[in-house]
Amino acid sequence: MKRSNFAAWMLIILGSVLLLNQLDVFYATRVNILIIGSLFLGVLLFKKGLYHPDHKGILGGSFFILLATTLILMRFNFFPIRDSVGVGIILVNLGISNIIYFFFSRSYYSNLITGFIFIIIGAPFLIMYYYYVPGWVIRDLFFTYWPVILIMIGSGLLIEAFCKKSKNSDTKDFSQPAG
Repeated sequence: MKRSNFAAWMLIILGSVLLLNQLDVFYATRVNILIIGSLFLGVLLFKKGLYHPDHKGILGGSFFILLATTLILMRFNFFPIRDSVGVGIILVNLGISNIIYFFFSRSYYSNLITGFIFIIIGAPFLIMYYYYVPGWVIRDLFFTYWPVILIMIGSGLLIEAFCKKSKNSDTKDFSQPAG
């Protein structure tokens, strides 16, 4: 998006928000401004990432879109508004964003592993909040199985190194005689 177009779009969005506020359709509270800002930034980054050769921007764009979606769900009481839920939801959103980025780029397996790690770390916050499992059970599981996170990170790095090595060996130019 060109810089002049960006300013025009920002003015249109700001004017629309203020007009809706004047008409008592939309209230310009901090949460509503955060929702609109996150959604706008997410769409902007995601669109930029779709056209970038390395898909840079999809990770941030998907995170901000998921954040705006989560805030909307909290606004309509689908998720409670509590700090423990917020931490869990942000970690799960980061995990899902990394997985989305992996499916678009298919080049960094570390994003896939990082996504699963964020989800694994964020899910207990949500599970504990809703009292599906007592907190002490999750704490005991974490203290017993925390090395699994290290194994996942190491596996992701090995897979990524192996894929880069096989990609480099496939692209070597064998038409030139060795000199």
